[in-house]
Amino acid sequence: MPLAFAAAALAAILGVIDAAATQPVYAFPIFIGLVVFAAVLAGVAVATSELMRQSRFAAGAAERRVEELAASERRLRATIESAGVGLGTADIQGKFVQVTERLSAILGRGRDELLDVSLIDIAAGEDRTAVASALAMLQNGDVTRWEGEINGTLGVVVARLPNTVAAEPILLVQVTDVAARRRAEALRDCMATVRQVTVGATTVDPAMPQVLRAFCNHLGWSAAQHWVLEADRGSMRARHAWNAADATLEGFLHASRGVVVAEGSGLVGRVWKAGVLAAEGNLEDAADYRPGAAARSAGLRSALAFPVVKGGDVVGVIELLSRDARMPQEEEVAVLAGAGVEIGQFILRAETSQALRRSEADHRAIYERSPIGIARIGNGGEMLEANPALLHMLEHDAETMRDTAWPELLRAYDQAAARLHKAPFLAGIGDGSMVQVRAATGAGNWLWLQLSATTIPDPRGAPEHVLVMVEDVTVVRETSDQLAEALEAAREANSNLEKLDHTGPR
Repeated sequence: MPLAFAAAALAAILGVIDAAATQPVYAFPIFIGLVVFAAVLAGVAVATSELMRQSRFAAGAAERRVEELAASERRLRATIESAGVGLGTADIQGKFVQVTERLSAILGRGRDELLDVSLIDIAAGEDRTAVASALAMLQNGDVTRWEGEINGTLGVVVARLPNTVAAEPILLVQVTDVAARRRAEALRDCMATVRQVTVGATTVDPAMPQVLRAFCNHLGWSAAQHWVLEADRGSMRARHAWNAADATLEGFLHASRGVVVAEGSGLVGRVWKAGVLAAEGNLEDAADYRPGAAARSAGLRSALAFPVVKGGDVVGVIELLSRDARMPQEEEVAVLAGAGVEIGQFILRAETSQALRRSEADHRAIYERSPIGIARIGNGGEMLEANPALLHMLEHDAETMRDTAWPELLRAYDQAAARLHKAPFLAGIGDGSMVQVRAATGAGNWLWLQLSATTIPDPRGAPEHVLVMVEDVTVVRETSDQLAEALEAAREANSNLEKLDHTGPR
């Protein structure tokens, strides 16, 4: 445009010069006309230049907006793909249009395969009729959201949404692996029951059948056994067992009581030797499993075993058996490994408590050599004596422990007890309460400690003194907290996705 204006102005000037040369009388009017013409051209040029600038600015803004929308779409797609549930869209007839990788994994089909099927095709048996009925209601507009379970393991939510591109609405499909959520809940409930039993029990023999029952009832195992080391520590035998009053299973458990397991032999022996969980997915193929004939007679098809660890050593093995062919899931392996450590700590605590009640001589030997921290306190809560394990655990000398660390530990106990609606330390002595507190060592490290008190009677039965057992449960507590956080994160993710579903029209 500036070149055109310059050419026009130049042509006008040459015209004025030519006219002035041939007809001088018209030179001035022509000059005035030229000035007006030039002004008009200048205005047009300025307006056109501004228009072009605005056009370039608008084009740049539009391009940036397109880039932002593309980036937002990529982020949204990444978020959807990483969701813990399967998501997809389908046309109003129920045929899949878009699916995520997670949905493909949950349904066990490839993406291309899913795009050739409908919602009805992913259901089996009577569930196909339920899904077909739901699609009919969604098509007619009778409902805008349907929720149900299909195939016994899948939770399905289908929402009818308006389609801004086409007149026909679309269906938003969400599929959840209900089996995984139920497994996580079963593991959580199982461990809660195990902890309730071990916290309330004072001896091992009455508690272990209840622990085995918790594993079977919550996790779906048919029978369970607790194998323990013999006195010579060279072999293991089954000491405790549980089953749901089944005669054939009772015959298997009876046969197991006569089995002597050597280290490294069979499933239990391998777990004893390696110190890690192991499983047999098919007992018929396990040539070294004993008693194999009794297991086949009872219809048992698979078994899982994990170690009971006390003070870093394997002191027993818990074996779980099923009439179904099953292998442990990753989360089950982690939880059962932690359970073995917790049960080992319970056994250690029970043995320590039992030994403390035997005699004063035994008390002194255990007091000095016990791996559990023990403090002897007076009637006012003051510390009279601390065993070497407690001093080593908290990294204090006896004087610092008595004058500074112990009063701080009692204050932490009373604060934790108040939060749990339990009695303060001095008021709760003898009620069997256990409270976990956070405490710092002399080196500045933080530990989770579990405190419990035991009264030691004199020969007449009157309380002579009180012993407080202090256990380092840092590893167990941190593992439990991490599992709780993972489960809470999964529930929060599912809750957020359900809220997203609810934002559709109803």
